[in-house]
Amino acid sequence: EPLARPAFPSWLQKRSGMTKAKAMAQDMHSHVKVATTTSIRGLVTTSYHDLLHLRMLRPLQIGSPKDCAAALTIYGLTREFFTDQAPALRKPLQLDDNYWKVDGKLKHALLQELQAMSNQSMVTKRKRDAGEDYGSRRRGGRAGGGEDTGAAADEAGDVGDTGDAEGEEGGLFKGKKVAKKADKVKTTKGKPGEVDYSKCSLSGWKSQPKDAEGNDMDVRKKEKKPMLIFKYLDGHTNAVRRKVHLEDVLGPWILF
Repeated sequence: EPLARPAFPSWLQKRSGMTKAKAMAQDMHSHVKVATTTSIRGLVTTSYHDLLHLRMLRPLQIGSPKDCAAALTIYGLTREFFTDQAPALRKPLQLDDNYWKVDGKLKHALLQELQAMSNQSMVTKRKRDAGEDYGSRRRGGRAGGGEDTGAAADEAGDVGDTGDAEGEEGGLFKGKKVAKKADKVKTTKGKPGEVDYSKCSLSGWKSQPKDAEGNDMDVRKKEKKPMLIFKYLDGHTNAVRRKVHLEDVLGPWILF
């Protein structure tokens, strides 16, 4: 008889949909738990998700996508709540999904409102100018000498401008710009110009003892005291056992 062709297990097909719905429920509960006290079991088994869907969808049905986006943001939800998360729970229960009956313009407006709110919540970083020296500015700010550095740069600019003006008037020479002073290298002691030689000193080294012949002795190799002392009990140790015959034990009882 010909062998039957193996078929894909039917229970795995149903399990894939259940696994997807479980993942959607967990994702939705991870966002909703910030604004509610319901558990994930209560979210799935009760009518909480149906009432939440009606409350979120109501502003969009009356033509107010901005209020709908604000309501979704309060609960930490996104547009995926209408497209993926809510249908995963409503479809097995055969509940009507009125989101797909809403006009497409309102859906697009909702998406734009959600993107605008997410952009407002993002932290804006200051853009660095093209001529700004970010490294020196940062070092100056940390060391507390940011104002001095800026003042030195202003003085250098003033001197350079003065020199250029004199060169243009007299036509004999051109003024030189004063270079900005370089930051002094700070040592471990915190005083500029000083070098800490304590780490290079050999004063902390100890001389190794020598034996009678003048050879260096290894201090690490010391005589260690015994950690285990064998005690002699009845003439034998743990290593050597005394042989006891049965006659020695039963002999006194037989004679008795």
